Amino acid sequence: MINADSISTFFLGTTAHLKSYKEFLELNAAELAPEFNSFNFIRPNENTLSDIIAVMLDPNGEHAQKTTFLRLFLEKLNLDNFKNLELETAKVEREHSTETNRRIDILIRLETKDKNPLWIGIENKPWAQGQDKQVYDYIKHIENRIGRHGGTFKFIYIPANEGENPEEWSLPKNIKDQYENQYMSLSYEEVKKWVAKCQLNCRAERLRSFLLDFERYIEKEFYGGTEMEKKIIEKQVLSSFDNFEVALLVSNSIIDIKKDLLEKLKKDLEEERQKRKLDLNLEWKLSYDEKWTHFSFSNKCWKKYCIAFEPDKKSMNEFGYGIMRNIEGKLDNKDIIETIIRYFGEGEGDDGGANSEWWLWAKYAQDDGDKPLYRSWENDPKPWMEIQNGEMAKKIIDVTLKLMERLETFHTETGIEI
Repeated sequence: MINADSISTFFLGTTAHLKSYKEFLELNAAELAPEFNSFNFIRPNENTLSDIIAVMLDPNGEHAQKTTFLRLFLEKLNLDNFKNLELETAKVEREHSTETNRRIDILIRLETKDKNPLWIGIENKPWAQGQDKQVYDYIKHIENRIGRHGGTFKFIYIPANEGENPEEWSLPKNIKDQYENQYMSLSYEEVKKWVAKCQLNCRAERLRSFLLDFERYIEKEFYGGTEMEKKIIEKQVLSSFDNFEVALLVSNSIIDIKKDLLEKLKKDLEEERQKRKLDLNLEWKLSYDEKWTHFSFSNKCWKKYCIAFEPDKKSMNEFGYGIMRNIEGKLDNKDIIETIIRYFGEGEGDDGGANSEWWLWAKYAQDDGDKPLYRSWENDPKPWMEIQNGEMAKKIIDVTLKLMERLETFHTETGIEI
């Protein structure tokens, strides 16, 4: 039975060990540079991660390590004909087009000594949800390609977490069962282990540094901490029955806590709006479990547009804001996008630009500055604690007012109806 003492003991012990580890990093910061990571500047999206993986798998890639990285990746797949593969002649293609005008993230063709090629399709899905019959179409495309060119195939699905599979609408269970020998899920935890092995087997020092950054990026982005921090917590959790019980309680409660905090944010925004006597309407359609849900502000004078805040990924990741349409139908003035870009600059989005019919202008939240709005919330305590202390609502209102002022100026100077 969990009691207050066991909870206190668990958190005090864990905090003390993590504090000691962080103090060690601070004392040796000049030699270790623990906070520096080149991926902080890259801010990878799904396409960038696929680019990196594809280049690493290509024996002719600029890494100059020939078949080393490909061999280590294939070892993870437990292939029956591994020794029969001719790795040196592997062909690695990014965004391979299918007959249904879809694109497989990575397609590899491996020749074999018995002229029975192996095709490997890879779908990289660390954040996004699949589209209707997407993975099914990919598998059928590769199967049809084999029908024309011969060989066998494997299809690799790469989600963030172990045990995740495509949604039912992307790959129905009965279809997945039908291809159980060809399909497998390889989580980013396994990708991280592969990257770590690549680092150990890499002969180029500058590339080893990049691979170490890649490994640390995966740890932070998908699992919330470094391998050492995880080991410290694991040791503390396994040190007693009570500690394990408390850890389970915390693990099972954290999603509900975040959802409660989002409800608090909604309430805080309403209170902040009333406190400042702002003529704004708040529309709340935000869901922690889904991407592309949002909340927005508008006033009675605006007929077409609003200031909206939306995560591109589920779990409040890739959080951004901008000017969004709030009416159905086609954009009646396509020239407005070019005018918006002249006034606000190029937007940011999954495809490198959020200047479209729905998002006329948008940008991702920043993690730095005096009053940052955080870009990825899932594994970062700061945005959640700022909701708890009321600071997040103030920041969001401040951003909204600044953007509204710019939009009003845009309307005055161009005469374009908003």
